[in-house]
Amino acid sequence: MLVIGPLYYVRPICEYLAEWFANVRLLESTKIGITALDGYRRLARAFDSRLGWRILLHVDPCDGAADLIERALRAEVDLAASLPEGYRERHRGPATLVEKLLDGHELSADEVASSRWPPT
Repeated sequence: MLVIGPLYYVRPICEYLAEWFANVRLLESTKIGITALDGYRRLARAFDSRLGWRILLHVDPCDGAADLIERALRAEVDLAASLPEGYRERHRGPATLVEKLLDGHELSADEVASSRWPPT
């Protein structure tokens, strides 16, 4: 059995399972590893991806990001639709480039040159 999650959740489960099973190990990852690319991968397939936008808001927050996420989590608003238009458009280009790469296309020299982080 593999249990994955935040440590505050996994530790008690591990302790409980150790009471019943002999071969229980708690392995902690040292790799945080969430990047804008993780968000762009999701936006490349669906530009309104809630998870994609939450990842980008984590690594490149816009004004009021915490409030937008909170309202979206309470199902009051669609997260993608409630983002500032400038923020959405700033990330459209990188998401489009990732989509091309995922589809097996090569990027032109101009596209590579325009793909700086953070996007402007």
